[in-house]
Amino acid sequence: MLVSRVRVIDDSTGTELVALADRLSEQGWGLAPYEAGALDGWWTPPSPRADTIERPQADGAFAPASLLVKARVLTLVMHHDSSTPLLERQAREQIAVLSRGWLRVVVEEEGRTSHVRGFVSERVKLTHRSGTRSTWSLILTCPDPLKYEGAGGAVDDLSLSWWHVSEGVWSAAAGDGGVLSPLFDQTPREDVTTTAAPTLLFTGVQSSALRVVNAGSVPTWPVLEVDGPVLWARWVLDDHVVEWSSDVPAGMTLRINSQDGMVTLGGVQVSQVGLSRDDFFPLGHGESAISVSSDRTARMRVRWLPAWM
Repeated sequence: MLVSRVRVIDDSTGTELVALADRLSEQGWGLAPYEAGALDGWWTPPSPRADTIERPQADGAFAPASLLVKARVLTLVMHHDSSTPLLERQAREQIAVLSRGWLRVVVEEEGRTSHVRGFVSERVKLTHRSGTRSTWSLILTCPDPLKYEGAGGAVDDLSLSWWHVSEGVWSAAAGDGGVLSPLFDQTPREDVTTTAAPTLLFTGVQSSALRVVNAGSVPTWPVLEVDGPVLWARWVLDDHVVEWSSDVPAGMTLRINSQDGMVTLGGVQVSQVGLSRDDFFPLGHGESAISVSSDRTARMRVRWLPAWM
């Protein structure tokens, strides 16, 4: 068994619409065999999005300036077995709902759960095997071809609680400044008596960067955050610099999404005019160190989701 379960979720509400496995669920849905085309496009990378240019003066062609891929096209083939024609009609109505709006497809494989976002891009194919049994084939287009770690969350969930995070308090008071890294202290403490779990505290260890580890196989775009009050904040990876040079009031969090450039302040989208430097950077496979700084002591974060092609 390649996967244990496939979940199709309404991405706007977070409601699970269909859950598929090799055995029929209580609602009568089941994943078709892989040889029937179920999950076609999940394990293989999308088609390339690069064209070569002919070399009329010689054989062959010029190499593309960049090697990219198209959207991921994912096929879901599923069976439905109901006890009455009424339940079969309700299944048809449920599939009709899938055809309108953005969906999140969560695939649970051995050792990893990952998800993509897409929409039904072709006419749904239906094969009636009897009055109460049917087979459905859905073709979804995922504009972002990457498969991201975990089950994800609704698009309006601003907590990003399912993302990895590295954070620390930038302190400009000590020397040239540094990040007071939060560490889990396993030693017994008299001031913590109500829990046996490790206590998150600041040890005073200083460094100049936040450490992030992308366990995925392809680069992924991070989300950069700083808690106010600050007048400016900066994130640096190699020669790439992202800098915000506008007031962030106390009690509010500035969030910069480096994938689409969206900036929010206190959860509300704001203009990018405060971005004095916007050389956004992806996080490559493995470990990266992102240098951070600000005009005063502030808590700064980097969030990311490992991704695979």
